[in-house]
Amino acid sequence: MATIAKSGQGYKVQIRKKNHQIYATFSEKEIAELWARYHEDLIDNMENFDVPPEELITVEQCCELKIKDLISKNVSRRSLEDIEIVKKEFSELMNCPLNKLTSEMVRKISNQMLNSVVRHGGSLNNINSGLHRQCSPATVLRKLRCLSAVIGYMIEKGANIINPVQVVINQVKMSMVKKGISEDEE
Repeated sequence: MATIAKSGQGYKVQIRKKNHQIYATFSEKEIAELWARYHEDLIDNMENFDVPPEELITVEQCCELKIKDLISKNVSRRSLEDIEIVKKEFSELMNCPLNKLTSEMVRKISNQMLNSVVRHGGSLNNINSGLHRQCSPATVLRKLRCLSAVIGYMIEKGANIINPVQVVINQVKMSMVKKGISEDEE
């Protein structure tokens, strides 16, 4: 259904139909009415050809878009490295279309991380140095938050999805509380 309202800049058209929302402003009411009828017909007749971006874009492409956004804002190198780490740690998800990403998929990988043994400290040149220990829940939580920020960025840009990573973050936090682990612990 289209609505046309007089505004300071002319006539504002708003169409809300079949999960589509589009807006435009025109100087003349007749042009606004024609535009509204045309786009309503498109929505009615061409719905199958209008593929939402979240069905076309992969998680890896979301990461790349977030990196470009961060670079344009001159953020620290650490923030960019965090996303590269997420791409590596969640590599199984990178080819997944954004709208197909589920909390179960993210939970599976985060559980694998929580159950993995990592090397803490030591020398890069000596793989036998440092301590081997179970991956910290706080580390997994940081990686999940970074992935969640990437998905959140796409939601801000108009992707019509619910952030599935947030569910897993809440579960990891609850697990940490039950075990008496602080989010700051390493």
